[in-house]
Order: sequence, then structure tokens, then C-alpha cells
Amino acid sequence: MFNSELIKERSIYFIKYVLLISLVLILFNFILTIIIPYVGEYKEKLLRITDFIMSNLSTFIFTLALVIVLFFAFKSIFKKIRFLFSEETTDKDIYEESLEEWKEKNYDIVYENMSYIYEMSQKENIHNLYTETAKAILLFQKTDFSNESLSKHEILPIINALLNTYKYKELYLNTTHLAYAFLHFLKVEDDINKKAIYHLICSFLFNRVDPVRYKSRIEIELRIFKLYFEQYGNSISNLVSNEILQIMNNTQTNLSEDLFKEKVIPFLTEQATIYR
Repeated sequence: MFNSELIKERSIYFIKYVLLISLVLILFNFILTIIIPYVGEYKEKLLRITDFIMSNLSTFIFTLALVIVLFFAFKSIFKKIRFLFSEETTDKDIYEESLEEWKEKNYDIVYENMSYIYEMSQKENIHNLYTETAKAILLFQKTDFSNESLSKHEILPIINALLNTYKYKELYLNTTHLAYAFLHFLKVEDDINKKAIYHLICSFLFNRVDPVRYKSRIEIELRIFKLYFEQYGNSISNLVSNEILQIMNNTQTNLSEDLFKEKVIPFLTEQATIYR
């Protein structure tokens, strides 16, 4: 099945190259036209070159365009072959490949890769950033969030597994899945004060993942939190410090990874241990 977004992106890329080549040729012809009166003995040769280029312009552009297409095609194929057969392929390589597939919305490939990382880690008893991330993401993927009988206690292990990955490092995929995990968690929360906090957490995490891609989601979650805060500000403030409120309300500045681990992760961990 063709990925329309990918086709659109590469079509725009291709058109830009063709337009750039055309512009270069036009400029080349213009420059030649200007300098011809000054070149004297080379005039006839230059005219022949110019005539040749202009008479074969369409063929020249087509050839260059074909070379560009083949270059990117072979580059992509070579990358996949190297990825599949290289003995040096690591968990990091597989994760980076998965990240590219995720951004192209090829989620099935991502989960297949995560499953591979997890299975290999079990066989070789390896525990690192990527194996723990794979474990947490698979736990998320295997959970049926559309199940109306799903409880807080079934979602909490997913959140805790994702939070465990931050002992190593923050990654795009673990933060993305953590944001969605809290989004699902607030749907089964009944306490108004806690619901407000989870809306704020979701807004903060989605902003951290991608403020452009998740712009509408961020605005919705933040708006809901502010509505709750207007009514229940005092009781909400008893559950979360002013420092955390300020950090999570500030969607304009991206918090550094060090401060994220130092300030936010302990707070999220605390939220995930409330129901134990």
C-alpha cells in the first residue's frame, strides 16, 4: 500500500531539483549571452555549446532527473540491505529504523522491530535503553484501550514500564507512547482533580514530542486543564507543586532533558504509584 504522505514529500523534493536544474541552465545561457561579445575567437565554439544545450534541454533535464531518482532509490535499497545483513546491526540501528517508519506511519513495522529487539534481549539477557523501550512499547501495543472494562491498574504497568526507560535516556518513541498512555489513563479516572492533572501532563508530553504535529491535541488538553483549574484551583494545587505547574504550563520553551529527568519524571512516577 502506497504512503500518500511519502509520495507527496518525494514528489515535492523531485520538483525542487528539476526547477533548480532548470534555473541553473537558464542562468548559464544568460551568462553566455552576456560574455559572448567579449570572447572573440571562442565565440563560435561557445555558440555551438549553447545551441547544443538548448536544443537538448529536455533530454538533459530528463537525464539529470532520472539520475536523481535512481540515486535516492539505490540509496534507500542499499540502506535496507545493509540493515538486514550487516553483522554490526545493533539495537540502536533497529530503533532508528523504527523511528523513520513511525514518522511515515508504518506502525506495524515499528512493532515488528520492537518485538525483535525484545525477543533478542530475552534470549541474551540484555537490558538497555532500547530493550526496555521495546518492552514498554510492546506492552502498550498489546493493550486494548477500546475495552470499556479496562481499569487503571491495567494501564499503570504500561506507564511504569515507559517511565523505567527514562533511567537511561529520553527517546521520541518512549515519550510518544507515554503521552498516549496518560491520555488513555485519564479516560478511566473519576477524580476531577486528578483528571485535571492528567490533562496537563498530556499537554506537556505531546508538546515535548512534537508541538507542530500535535498542536491541536496540546491546545485541547491545556484548555481543559485551565477550565478545571478555574473551578478547582485550590484542591489541584494541593496535589501538584507550583514549580511543576509552571513547567507544564509553559509550552513555549522546550525543557532540557536534564531538567525533564530531574523535575518531571519524579512527578510522573509519583502519579503512577498513587494506585499501588
